[in-house]
Amino acid sequence: MLTKNFYKFLAAAGGSKGISGVVSGKGETKTAYSASSSGVAAQFFKYLYRVNLTDGAGVWLGTGKTPATSDDYALESRITSGVTISNPSDYSLTLNDDGVHLSATYGIGNTNSAPVEISEIGLTSELKIGTSTVDVFLIERTVLENPVVIPVGESRQVTYTISFRYPK
Repeated sequence: MLTKNFYKFLAAAGGSKGISGVVSGKGETKTAYSASSSGVAAQFFKYLYRVNLTDGAGVWLGTGKTPATSDDYALESRITSGVTISNPSDYSLTLNDDGVHLSATYGIGNTNSAPVEISEIGLTSELKIGTSTVDVFLIERTVLENPVVIPVGESRQVTYTISFRYPK
């Protein structure tokens, strides 16, 4: 589910305004972006091609099961160790008559001593003014209907897709 942060950033990009959003993992509100000063407003989804187990932007994995809402600003229970994530082996952007579709497939390996269950996935974006990072914001969170379980020492592929459908 796209979060309110995403819509705020989209509005800021169109209006060349600074916006306020809730910083991922911190729960604090910050004015994070002035679209007129850096020109990166349209690049929210460039981080779909990047993975991150630390505090940087990219795709985040978690074990939370609470349904996603547009008010989410962090994963419920983020995985920060015990897995490896490869950059996408398959990345696509499709524009067609019904909308815009972004998709990326990641390889996820379990380096823990126990099986790992992934039940939530999120996309964060790093918004910048100039070359300095302002902060990382969650712009999309999905709770998987069927969690992915990865046994010890094994890997699985997860495909993450975000679609915008045109109004009918």
